[in-house]
Amino acid sequence: MKTLFVKVNKNAEGFTLFTENEIFSGIGDTLEEARASLEEQIGLYVEVMKADGKPYPAYLDGDYEISYRFGDVGSLLNFYDGRITLAALSGMTGITEAQLSNYKNGRNKPRPDKAKKIVDAFHFFGRELAAVSI
Repeated sequence: MKTLFVKVNKNAEGFTLFTENEIFSGIGDTLEEARASLEEQIGLYVEVMKADGKPYPAYLDGDYEISYRFGDVGSLLNFYDGRITLAALSGMTGITEAQLSNYKNGRNKPRPDKAKKIVDAFHFFGRELAAVSI
């Protein structure tokens, strides 16, 4: 299975996706809408290539997954807004809620060590959730 690496940016208008090694993009108010836009663009590309009898990568018929790479910490925090609170993230990272809010709203950019702490906290939390069972 092919992995499409997609850069995610969040701004006042919504989310923008750009594939890193392909020609596709997507936009939407939410990440889900932007992903649907991206997948629609891929589908249209495949349709046109088939209609014109031109070759295209076979994985575009659906044998791919999307891996998100956020363009900055603010985009990451905005995407997970409502899913994980800044208070919870503060507890995991040791970074104050006020500073996290500044990162989220674009008032400040974190130093590389702070950005790493935030990403590491998300990864840790994801592994912890994946290990849950009942």
